[in-house]
Amino acid sequence: MPLLRYIGRQLIDCRNGEVMSKSVNSIKSLISIREVCSITSFSRSTLWKKVKEGAFPKPISLSDDGIRKAFVSDEVQAWIDDRISLRDQKDAA
Repeated sequence: MPLLRYIGRQLIDCRNGEVMSKSVNSIKSLISIREVCSITSFSRSTLWKKVKEGAFPKPISLSDDGIRKAFVSDEVQAWIDDRISLRDQKDAA
């Protein structure tokens, strides 16, 4: 049995049933390059071009050799939210 478990939006300590202080929304999660491409509809090459240009959040390394990388889901979502805001500002103008 896991020591911690999500129930609804709360993290529960299975040893004593205590609700942990952080909710699911405050715990950082990582998403793969494949998932980012699916979410944004970017090709892999476009994704890396945008990262290199500073137009998209940088991934983090998951391994010491730096080969395996992932993106912080909150940062990707913030980028999407910014794009939506830009669209809405243009529509309002």
